[in-house]
Amino acid sequence: MNEARFRDALTHARARVTGRRSGAPDAGLAALLRDRARYPSRILVPARGRTLVVEVAAIDWIEATDYYASIHAGGQTHLLRQTLTELERTLDPSRFFRVHRSAIVNLERVREIQPLFRGDSSLLLSTGARVRLSRTRRAEFQRLFAASAQSAP
Repeated sequence: MNEARFRDALTHARARVTGRRSGAPDAGLAALLRDRARYPSRILVPARGRTLVVEVAAIDWIEATDYYASIHAGGQTHLLRQTLTELERTLDPSRFFRVHRSAIVNLERVREIQPLFRGDSSLLLSTGARVRLSRTRRAEFQRLFAASAQSAP
C-alpha cells in the first residue's frame, strides 16, 4: 500500500470514529434500518367475518390463484384478494423472490434445487412443498440466493 492510500484510509477511519463519538448514526446502518421499515412484518388476511394476522417471516411461499394469492404459512393456506404482482411489490426483495409467474418463495425456506427438463428446476422447501423455478428466473435466483446466504448470521 502506498503512503497516499494509507493516509486516505487513516483519514476515513478517523472520520468514522469521530462520527460515532459524536452520536451520529453510521450511514450504512441507517440505510439498512430505512429499508427494513419499508416492508411490512405482517399481512392482514380477511377470513369469514374476521381478519387474520399472518407474520411475513412465517410465509413459506405464495402462489397465484386467478385474482387471488394463496399464502402458505405455518402449515396453513390463506386466500388473499391481491395479485402476485401487488404482493411482490410489498415484500422485501432480499427475502422473497418470484421464481415463476405463479409463485413467490421465501428464500430462507429453500432446501434443495432439483433440475427438471429444458432448464427448469424444482425448489424443495423446508415444508416439503415443491415449487417450480422457471429457467428465465434461474440465474437471478441463484445470484440472490447466494447473496442472502452470505449475509445470513
